[in-house]
Amino acid sequence: MRLVIRPEAIILNREDGPFEAVVRRATYLGSVIEYDIEVGGQLLIAVESDVQRATVARVGDRFPVGFHERSLYCLPPETG
Repeated sequence: MRLVIRPEAIILNREDGPFEAVVRRATYLGSVIEYDIEVGGQLLIAVESDVQRATVARVGDRFPVGFHERSLYCLPPETG
C-alpha cells in the first residue's frame, strides 16, 4: 500500500505539527510558494497558497508540519 497526500494539504508551520520538515528547495511562483521538504527521510512537495501572509522559508530552515487525516489517500500496491 502507498500513502499519498496532495501538496496543498500539507500544513506548514503548524504549531502542533507532529513532524519536523527541513526545506530543501523553495520556489516563489507568484500565486504560490512551492517547497521541497524533507520529513522523516522522505522528500515531499508542499505548496503554500497564502503568499500574502506567508514568510518564505529558506533552504535549511526547519519547521513543524502537519496535515488533516482526511487528506491522506491509500493506493493499492503496484502489480506487474
